[in-house]
Amino acid sequence: MASPHFYPTYGGAQNRYRQYIPGFVDRALDVQVLTGTPLPEERSEVDTCQDWYDVEPGHYLPTSSLDGIPLERIRLPDKKGRMRTSIFYDALVDVCSRPAPGAVVAQLLTNMRPEAWPWIEQLKRAGVATLYSVSQYPSWPSKPAKRWFRAAGYRRVYDTFDALVTNSPAIESLLREMGVATQIEYIPNGVNLSRFRPADTDALRQARAAKRASLGIPEGHTVIATVGAVMPRKGPDLAIEAWRQVLAAHPNTHLLLIGPRSDQYDPKLTDFASRIDNLVATSGAPGQVHFSGLVEDVENWLRAADIFVLPTKREGTPNSVLEAMATGLPVVVTRYIGLSEAIGRPGEQYQLIERSAAALASSISGLLADPAQQAHWGAAGLDYIRTHMDQRLSLDRYVELYAELGERALRRRIDGRTGASEPGLKQAPEPEAITGPIHQPGTKPPLLILGAPPRGGNHLLRGLLDNHPQLLLPPDEDYFIRHLSRHPLLRMRGMLVARPGAPGFFRKLQKEGHLERVNAGHGTEVFGSEGSLDLNSYYDYVSEHHQRARPDNLVRNHMEALAAALGHREGDGRLRVFFCALQPSNRDLTRVGAMLARSYDVKGVFLVRDPRAHLASKLVRNPSLDLGRFCRRQNRYWREIDAFIEKRGPALRVRFEDLVIDTEASMRQVCAFIGIDFSPVVLEYTQSGEASQSNSSFAASSGIDSSVLTRYREALPPETISYLQKHCIPELFWHMPGELEAGSLTS
Repeated sequence: MASPHFYPTYGGAQNRYRQYIPGFVDRALDVQVLTGTPLPEERSEVDTCQDWYDVEPGHYLPTSSLDGIPLERIRLPDKKGRMRTSIFYDALVDVCSRPAPGAVVAQLLTNMRPEAWPWIEQLKRAGVATLYSVSQYPSWPSKPAKRWFRAAGYRRVYDTFDALVTNSPAIESLLREMGVATQIEYIPNGVNLSRFRPADTDALRQARAAKRASLGIPEGHTVIATVGAVMPRKGPDLAIEAWRQVLAAHPNTHLLLIGPRSDQYDPKLTDFASRIDNLVATSGAPGQVHFSGLVEDVENWLRAADIFVLPTKREGTPNSVLEAMATGLPVVVTRYIGLSEAIGRPGEQYQLIERSAAALASSISGLLADPAQQAHWGAAGLDYIRTHMDQRLSLDRYVELYAELGERALRRRIDGRTGASEPGLKQAPEPEAITGPIHQPGTKPPLLILGAPPRGGNHLLRGLLDNHPQLLLPPDEDYFIRHLSRHPLLRMRGMLVARPGAPGFFRKLQKEGHLERVNAGHGTEVFGSEGSLDLNSYYDYVSEHHQRARPDNLVRNHMEALAAALGHREGDGRLRVFFCALQPSNRDLTRVGAMLARSYDVKGVFLVRDPRAHLASKLVRNPSLDLGRFCRRQNRYWREIDAFIEKRGPALRVRFEDLVIDTEASMRQVCAFIGIDFSPVVLEYTQSGEASQSNSSFAASSGIDSSVLTRYREALPPETISYLQKHCIPELFWHMPGELEAGSLTS
């Protein structure tokens, strides 16, 4: 784990990962921490007592031990800039390049600067897996141009990593909106339930009483607590203002601020420190405000409180809220940038209010006046944490992710590749010309991913492969994996569902019974699919093999259950096929590929359609389609295939137009790439083995209707075609024989 400051100065992310260390060690991970010396404005009261600052920047300080693991510290300059970045990341490359018995994963925590990308590339070239934790919702400049440049800088460095991990669905969505293309994983914070718990034993009740007595809090008084460094973003001034307003009606109320007094050590916060001190001094009860300073035992301080508030301005997923809930405290949160369901649902597990002292005071007063409400909110939050936020689930998921990235890095080291796309990969459609990561035979079962964007021809290719005896091909699109990959909270719910509830969960993720509708022959592309699935076998398999706490088990369970529903039995050598429309707007290919590659040895066959014909087809259903967005998604899909080849496995691009013009040649190429025998059955469009004309390419004739390739000439005006040619990458376009020689792509 690496962060320019980690201990004793740390923010929420560093503190959270420190809590993970014992769990990582218990799970047989060899953990080491690399950190630096904090900037003056980041220092705590403990840092100022160290002798680190007598050492010249660039020198290692003596190795120490933290929670039983080695901690290396490099002296960093006291000012932000290129030199500080260079020294820290040079040290990171040095530490990660030392001999190790297995794969090395560099888990970077915070303070990632865009100019760090060369060092991340250097780590990858050395065979080190790189993972960055995006734990805080970013602040953005107000001017659009500056926002664009900042997003571009972060997108560049983020895409350099093998993967990003975040603890917030809101941050995950933001990263995807920014256009980040690398693998993104959502893993909830989790809470150590043996550490953070209510005072529900005699020993804990005695410790609570002792802590309150040490603070001079009389018996019967009420304590409101907040956790976080005393700095403007955390809103301690707002908490003090609200407490002052509460005092008139509830004079026996105390305020406990748990966290370091950053305002007293950061020269930039001198005015803020004066404001805090003045608010306390003029409150009429200065003795009832308590500052803990930097503490190691946050759980004991929380158990000394009665109500918890979080008046922060901007966060990722504040662990303090989850820990307060685990301690049994009623929680009040003001609206903040980055708010998500990762801390529960407002109005169910906690109170969510506007970010003002008046609103906070009103909510606190309501709780103080009604002990029953305090008990209600405390119980609701506690139940949510115990049901959904057990830290052991998060630790298991991290270990799985580290193993996946480490294996990928070892293969990259063996293969001698940097992880960058190799010359020629984007151009050649021949199967032998496109290669992906090396997979050790037998380690994972093979799986073919078959897909295209909506209206991109995926049902045509699926229909041609439909009756091949060497494939386990579902009769229609598979929504389960796609929905699971898009929605991190659904993954979490699936991990928590008990075995009796598993069939219902699996059914819900298939669009509330899609498999049943397919089996009844209902839908736009599933004519002739009646009775094609043995749904009893599907749900029996799900019920028998479902395991809690394992997200990858959800994927394997579904895919194997679907194989059983298609008649797969022990010894059956047919190749499993995942088939689904892949929305570039949701990065489905990237997400689905990452999810399936953890359990299967994947390869992909992806259709590519000329943007002009594709747009004409989509405009039939959506006449108001935005051209700019359409072009960006077309380009993104092409790049997603490149990324799949680089990170997941071999892939074949099949041109929709080539499939229409010369079906046999295209299907021979597809069969050769997949590794199955070419058979005349792949020249007929069928549905569950029965001849079908449900696909639009068959609508006008008994065979494939080639007019679908040129209809755009009548449907699209010349200016639209020119726009597409200007904004879509050239590789996407297809031309009729002789068309290029004529000097035009439009006639």
